[in-house]
Amino acid sequence: HDYPVHLKGTAPVGHAANLPTLRPMFPIGASSEGFCSIMANKKELISTYTDEEQFRAVVEDEGDKRLHVVDVYTTWCGPCQQIVPTFKNLQINMDGFDERINLIQIDRQTVGEYAEKFSSTSSPRFLFYKDGSLVAEVEGCNAPKILGAVEDYAPPPPAADD
Repeated sequence: HDYPVHLKGTAPVGHAANLPTLRPMFPIGASSEGFCSIMANKKELISTYTDEEQFRAVVEDEGDKRLHVVDVYTTWCGPCQQIVPTFKNLQINMDGFDERINLIQIDRQTVGEYAEKFSSTSSPRFLFYKDGSLVAEVEGCNAPKILGAVEDYAPPPPAADD
């Protein structure tokens, strides 16, 4: 066999030689600590609840006008990761997202009613709460149906200041 010979510190043609140049995530001379601090202070896209009472206090609050989108997951399967890019896109493109939408994850075992009602399936279930009441439900990670429910039930964007 003829094996290619490479000098130490070089890369074979067609491999690492074709990789893009990596650039630092912060300006040269800047501290990486500032970058981390900014990211640490950024609001989480999805809130996770582990207490039924706290969870119900949020979704059943009639005074909270946001649409609460709840990913009810199983312990052994975890929250739906497939839908996260859809939620990130929604966050970027929806006017007043934080004032209109609240994304939540909760293990179905945390809420007694969910543990019983959804015990026969392992697929994720998305529940939509508005003005303290359940208004819609989507079984499975069906992005078009989830986005349709968001469009149907999300409050209007906040009025622009003139």
